[in-house]
Amino acid sequence: MDQGFVLELLPARGLDQSMLLPVLIGLLVVLFFTEVFGWVFAGAVVPGYLASVLVIQPVTGAIVIFESLTTLAIAASLAKILSRTDVWTRFFGRERFFLILLVSLIVRIHDHAWFAPWAINAIDHQFDTHLEITQEFYSVGLVLVPLTANMLWKPAVHRGLMQLVVEVGVTYLVVAFILLPYTNLSLSSVELTYENTAINFVAHAKAHIILLSAALLAAQFNLTYGWDFNGIMVPALLALLWLTPLKLVATLVEAVAVLYMVRGFLKLPVIQHMDFEGPRKIVLVFTMAFVWKMLLGFSLAPIFPELKISDTYGFGYLLSSLLAVKMLGKKSVRAVMLPTIVASSGGFVIGSVIGFVLELLSPGVPEARALAAVDSHRLSRTPVGTMTLARMRAGSWGEEPALPTQAELQHLHQFWADAAAWIEQPPERPTVADLDGNPFASALALRVWSLGMVPVGRVPQLGSFDQRSEREWFAVIEQGEGGLRGWPTAILAPGAEGPVLVVPAPYSEAPTAEAAAVVCRAIDCRAVLVAGREQALPGTSVAPRPIEKAMEVFSEVPMIVLRVDEGAAVADVETLRSCVDGFDDLSTGTCATPEAARATIHPLRGAFSIGAPWPSYQLDWEPLETVVRLPPGDALFAIMRVSAAALEARVVVGIDEFAVADAAVVEEVAPRLGVDELVTELARMHENREPPGMGGAGYLAPSPAELRVLEELVVEPLLAWAESPRHAEAPPPEIGVWASLLDYELVEFGDCRDRTQGCFVMLRERSQPSTSGWGTLVVRRQRHAKSHVVEVPRPHRERETWRVGAELWQVLEGRALLIAGADGLPQNPKSARLELARDDPTEVGEQPPNPDPVRPRNLETP
Repeated sequence: MDQGFVLELLPARGLDQSMLLPVLIGLLVVLFFTEVFGWVFAGAVVPGYLASVLVIQPVTGAIVIFESLTTLAIAASLAKILSRTDVWTRFFGRERFFLILLVSLIVRIHDHAWFAPWAINAIDHQFDTHLEITQEFYSVGLVLVPLTANMLWKPAVHRGLMQLVVEVGVTYLVVAFILLPYTNLSLSSVELTYENTAINFVAHAKAHIILLSAALLAAQFNLTYGWDFNGIMVPALLALLWLTPLKLVATLVEAVAVLYMVRGFLKLPVIQHMDFEGPRKIVLVFTMAFVWKMLLGFSLAPIFPELKISDTYGFGYLLSSLLAVKMLGKKSVRAVMLPTIVASSGGFVIGSVIGFVLELLSPGVPEARALAAVDSHRLSRTPVGTMTLARMRAGSWGEEPALPTQAELQHLHQFWADAAAWIEQPPERPTVADLDGNPFASALALRVWSLGMVPVGRVPQLGSFDQRSEREWFAVIEQGEGGLRGWPTAILAPGAEGPVLVVPAPYSEAPTAEAAAVVCRAIDCRAVLVAGREQALPGTSVAPRPIEKAMEVFSEVPMIVLRVDEGAAVADVETLRSCVDGFDDLSTGTCATPEAARATIHPLRGAFSIGAPWPSYQLDWEPLETVVRLPPGDALFAIMRVSAAALEARVVVGIDEFAVADAAVVEEVAPRLGVDELVTELARMHENREPPGMGGAGYLAPSPAELRVLEELVVEPLLAWAESPRHAEAPPPEIGVWASLLDYELVEFGDCRDRTQGCFVMLRERSQPSTSGWGTLVVRRQRHAKSHVVEVPRPHRERETWRVGAELWQVLEGRALLIAGADGLPQNPKSARLELARDDPTEVGEQPPNPDPVRPRNLETP
């Protein structure tokens, strides 16, 4: 047969993405072996269902079999022990199946909670496999595990396993090598029993409580009144549908329609003389139900092109067929429908009451986690600074933290669901209190604060009368006592309608987080989500990464993952500034290296229609691996890759958009003084002190992240520039950008662009008094500079030492001069801080002059 031939056998948007056809094939296989070899006709839905699961996820199929065997072993042992002790009679029929159902739920709970993740992780480490990466769910189906266990119980276990392997194997061969290659059947987006309940087992506890309640009630009604439902699972499954009345009506209507179709078929001249009892009747009725679904699909698809045809089908695979079989045997619709509806509605009510009571007894508000005391907030004042804080935190993990618990993941999901709803429908004036008081934020030690009003949208071109709107942004960051847990850091923009930006590797692929803040302003994005801890592999639905829990709640909006393009052309930041400023077109010739500045966007799902997230980009439709799992839904999901230098240039160009009210705007060119003005400038800075007796009252210790920014992004690059053999260049602009996030600036003494003479560059604080700051650094950029470093540790307590150190450094022609900032504390720190907080400065000046107390090791500064 031609490999290109595909038979359009099934109607679109319905049976073509369903397991109904494989289940029918499995049913026919079971009937064949029953008729020919006399095998037990039990669990007829299992071969088709399990074969389809094995095609989609082989590991999942193996886990289903493992859970079924475990359920069988525990249930058989309980039945044997209880019957021997006279606590209970021998388990048979409905009692045995209810025991299997109850045990299967307990087994699946433990399997999902700890055993399956542990086992798969152990196998991956032992055999170097990647089962955890591809695993989407562990066990599936509402009743697949108990049905399989029941199928193995009826014959001996060895015979049951042999029958299961043969029937599932034959069905698998038909599905994998005939149906999938040569028909339009597709299992890539199959809906297991049509509902999420069948897949997300852990998150639907109430559904299983209702299932158990209805099954127990049906068993009691059968014992007391003799009501026969063709199995206690029929009213149990119907009980799940009372919250979806349309699906309930569709199931009952389908059962009646199939009943009359079978009756009409059995009256045909040749057919009426054939025997259709026992298993044949079930297969016949299910086949008619399949025909009914095909007729619905082919008739409704042309009339309602947007309709999801599977919504018109009955629930489950055999549910409507089992109802029709029982009505066919009873020769009455009412005698079967009424008891089934009564039992299912009663089970729904009882299960809902039990679930409601359990929810009342469970802790409604999670316990708040203590917040760590953080003194300095220099980084968190601006969006770019907040992203830099997230970057440094993501790179500070010394060892693997404990995996998030299920309770923590549930709290994460609830918090981000509330945050997403707040973004989509914000109040007239959003405030920090809208989210900061969220109980789930308290449980996770998440802090929310305002980043101020931010101008959003494209920068208007020169001469344009267009005005940009402003939107208040908010930051979310973990601040827990006793260590971080790795929750995502985020920027939220209530009321925005742009995409969500995701940064999975903020430290190893820096500066993606900072660039995301700048890009977010340009495209008016809804949120920027930054991973709190980097991981090389995506998570799974059972063991997701924390950032993936945040992504799930934004599944209906476009999402762009920002990553560094390691293979991009090489260029320096200064060269790329004109390429990424949002004004110039790369085709006009103003950009010297357009290839290094161009972004590559890989749409992995959905249509790309969000405008221009980068000044120049190209689309690449080739599949690309991502380190985060795609959230559910059909919205756009794309990966945007840009060179690290272009990202840093974008931050340099866009940093002035985020200046805070109490900080100066970043200057394009650092202030420049003469080389001989160094001591004069240091003297002027030294006079910017706190009142006598209060030195150090305004000192706030830097956070670990701020120290890392100062070391890795400012001091080290500045020293490397000073020692560089290239002399005719100014300090790199990115150093000034990172310094500005910490309220520092660069001051140039002399002209560093002049090859004939050296220059000094000072790194100093812009607004902090010298007695409460973090210190000053001066570096010499000169061909024959010595490697000496002069340090002045107590410039205020040991008076005039700063002047001696500066003059000594000049005489030595040293490489660096370090002058400490705060080197003491006030005599009464508490009262001094209160005095400084008052609005009347004269009251502070009235204090008697007093030298700062000398207390060795009383203060640690950068």
